[in-house]
Amino acid sequence: MSFPKGDLRRTWMVLGAIDKLEHPSARKISQELGLPVSTVQAQLSKLSGDEIPGLRISLANGTYTIEDWGSIIKAAGIRAFYKQNLTGSV
Repeated sequence: MSFPKGDLRRTWMVLGAIDKLEHPSARKISQELGLPVSTVQAQLSKLSGDEIPGLRISLANGTYTIEDWGSIIKAAGIRAFYKQNLTGSV
């Protein structure tokens, strides 16, 4: 995956990894996406905060879980985007 720094698509890929991976931790997401752990942690901070209304992500024992997608983000769209871009075709 090679989206430039600051690109919103990095955030969507991290969200897709949380959805796809079993017991997604920052390290597992980093390995899955080929991003530095610090970059993943920055994206997780955005996703876990109030930047995306309605999206609720919890953290327990180092594992992130999507509790609620809210009404703005569509799970099917994130899943399709993640699957399409995981191979690095963009």
